[in-house]
Amino acid sequence: MINQRLSFLTVFILGMFVTPTFGQVVINEQFNGTSVDTSVFTFSSAGDESFFGRTQLNSPDLPGAFNAPEVSGGTLKLRLHTHNPFGAAAGNLFLADEIRTRQQFAPTPTSGNSYEIRARFVDDAANPLSPGLVGGLFTFGVDADFPNTFERDEIDFELLSNTPQGSLLTNVFDDQNFVSSGNGLVVFPPNYDSTEFNDYRIDVNTDSIRFFINDLLVREELTTLAIEAQDFRLNINAPDPSFDIAFSNALQPTASAALNETFILEVDSLVISGPASGIPDEQLTGFFEDFEGLDRTDPNALANAGWQGAAAGLTPTGGFQFFASFDAPNNIDAPQLSVISDTASGGAPPVGNQGLVVFSDYNSDIHSGNPAFQSLIISIFQERTISAADIGNTIEFSWIADGNPAPPTGDTLTEAFLLTLDPNNNFVATNDLAFNTTATADGALALNSLTLDLTDPLLEGQILQFGFRNTAGGFNGSAVDYDNVQLTVTSPPICVLGDVNVDGIVNFLDISPFISVLSSGTNQCEADCNQSGEVDFLDIAAFIAILSGS
Repeated sequence: MINQRLSFLTVFILGMFVTPTFGQVVINEQFNGTSVDTSVFTFSSAGDESFFGRTQLNSPDLPGAFNAPEVSGGTLKLRLHTHNPFGAAAGNLFLADEIRTRQQFAPTPTSGNSYEIRARFVDDAANPLSPGLVGGLFTFGVDADFPNTFERDEIDFELLSNTPQGSLLTNVFDDQNFVSSGNGLVVFPPNYDSTEFNDYRIDVNTDSIRFFINDLLVREELTTLAIEAQDFRLNINAPDPSFDIAFSNALQPTASAALNETFILEVDSLVISGPASGIPDEQLTGFFEDFEGLDRTDPNALANAGWQGAAAGLTPTGGFQFFASFDAPNNIDAPQLSVISDTASGGAPPVGNQGLVVFSDYNSDIHSGNPAFQSLIISIFQERTISAADIGNTIEFSWIADGNPAPPTGDTLTEAFLLTLDPNNNFVATNDLAFNTTATADGALALNSLTLDLTDPLLEGQILQFGFRNTAGGFNGSAVDYDNVQLTVTSPPICVLGDVNVDGIVNFLDISPFISVLSSGTNQCEADCNQSGEVDFLDIAAFIAILSGS
């Protein structure tokens, strides 16, 4: 009897779903708040990707306070500044805003993606429009082997201030390198004016890409199909002369803040529908360092691998005074604070031929009796920023420790630590997990770890540090050897009701797996559509409702 009922269910449900759609709305951002929603969007990192044309993208990684793009009056204001104050870029490059979605998107044979944007160039007395600007409304994804393979997928609407009334550029890049001009096509929508709000839409299916302006189809692309996972980005930028239809010599960077001019791309809304393929790597990722690949003779080897240092003093009354932060040193001729050890030079790394030794700064006057301080605290560590996408994850910091031939003596304390700091509250430690390594015996390898659950939403934006520290004074010994340093990030399992085949999409392909789970009695989260705690016939109606989007 059960098989007959399941067969009927199969026919009934399959009859309901035969036409590919754009699926459910994943992002519906109307910009009605007072700031960019960082649970949905993120910003550029200050790396090579943040430079293109004559533009450097604004980034929280740049020095000083980060001025995030403005959200006010129901719109997002993306600005381009003619003055860029950062380093060598000052006077040579523009500084501009960009936001990008944390999620990525990719169409499937049964469900496409649709991106709808309402935007305009601002052109008024306070912010007159200049030629030479591009308003970018676009998808972007790089090859899975990036940066070793420099290929990208990208689908663009590019508003051109050179021709604000009349035309704009559409473009598609499919596995093309970063010097390719793509498959571009200038389109001429009737009565088009980029200084007025227009509705821009890109529909992406596995066999076509369609561009619409104000619901009018202006381009259909059937050959160059960029359909791999991509995020969606909004920016304003100033291209160089190689982008000839968009470049203007009338727009130039300025060398001083007093001469700064500002131009604005205003975005009223962004709505994205269809399958989402996950979160890009703006969140914390795994880390492993065994020091074997680092050049021990290079004094910057540790710093180039991301290792940092900090020094502080501990007063006789238990007070704490921060001194300085710095790049972790690696001076093998005159070791100080940290150094890469190796077996060839007489060192004793815990594993393999090279490892890390961390010890105190014996040049400090704290060791020679400075009465203001009882001991010196030295930390050598890696640092990351916790994003909204990390909340709910679990991180584990592990390492191998080995006693050093010149071990800690006296009241020296050595530790591995996992630390979070709140930059909005004087860098107060909100978590400080430590493992005592002081008594690690020479030759007695010890693998240990510290674990932190990132469940508190207030951790978003806080600083994560993991590494090693010592507290020592009076020239007491402090050296400990470390190796195989690892950070592991674990995400909680995600249960999407109805996605029984766990491919990230709820569609007719889930019908057969749902029937199998139902008939087997397996208690699978995705099939428990009425969330009763077990999978049974009471889940059928709920499954059909989820499948039909009702």
